[in-house]
Amino acid sequence: MSKVFDKTIDITFSENKATSYSKTQASALLKKFFAKSTAKDFSLRHTGQSQTNNTLYAIGTLYTKSSNYRVYMFFVPEKDAFFLKELRFEKL
Repeated sequence: MSKVFDKTIDITFSENKATSYSKTQASALLKKFFAKSTAKDFSLRHTGQSQTNNTLYAIGTLYTKSSNYRVYMFFVPEKDAFFLKELRFEKL
């Protein structure tokens, strides 16, 4: 997943404030999160593109052994690719 990270990525877990991380920090944080919350399934619910700034978004549901999360992903364009700029996990 870290291959699609932007230079910095904002990550939010439930009601916590968004924190910006470098690619390396974000990778370590998500590795720790998934070690504690083993993923069982992911269901993509919505995708789309902003008409004003060419960003992409995806919304899905992550099912883990301990909890389920609504996941929001926002991608920004750079050259011929899109990179993950923001990732939010909201506990359901």
